[in-house]
Amino acid sequence: MTNQNVILAVDDQPMTLAAVADILQDAGYDVLTAPNGLKALQIMEEQMPDLIVSDVVMPEMDGYQFYEAVRATSTWRMIPFIFLTAQREQDFIRRGYSLGADLYLIKPVDVEDLLLAVETRLKRITDIQIAAREEVGQANKKKIETLGHELFIPLSFVYSNIIKMKNEGDTLNLRATIEILNNMQRGTERLATLIEELMSYVDSDSNV
Repeated sequence: MTNQNVILAVDDQPMTLAAVADILQDAGYDVLTAPNGLKALQIMEEQMPDLIVSDVVMPEMDGYQFYEAVRATSTWRMIPFIFLTAQREQDFIRRGYSLGADLYLIKPVDVEDLLLAVETRLKRITDIQIAAREEVGQANKKKIETLGHELFIPLSFVYSNIIKMKNEGDTLNLRATIEILNNMQRGTERLATLIEELMSYVDSDSNV
């Protein structure tokens, strides 16, 4: 079994860290490991994980501090976060949920519980990303349609001035000619702006 998702496991206890990493690797995930939050942040600068499984009580930077550092970085804000802890006190667990943690798993963690938690949270974030892309795509489509209609306004304006110059060119004085040329310039400038805006939405839509 292979899986494209990368999971960062963080725990200061080598045996626990190795056990969690083995479980995830056996399930086909790519696994990064760190002994504490500070090291985990360094790893994330090099490679952003799709999900984080972190212990709470760790030296240098505990799980809560690590979580807050992750959430403070905009590009990491949506990464699912699962806490592992041996603590059973409700106040302790409640603090993590108040920060926004996705889930608590009590150590020693059950293999099936861990894999189910990881799978469901990865699926949820994928669903959110798909929905966001679809929403952006629909918004871009509507904007493209609107801009397409708006293009006809300056185009008609330029065209009408061309026809006027063509039909009345022999009788137009210099002032009238300059006015028509200025109108055509404003119309073409508006066309250029609309086309540039239209292309930006086309490009963003193709990247969704």
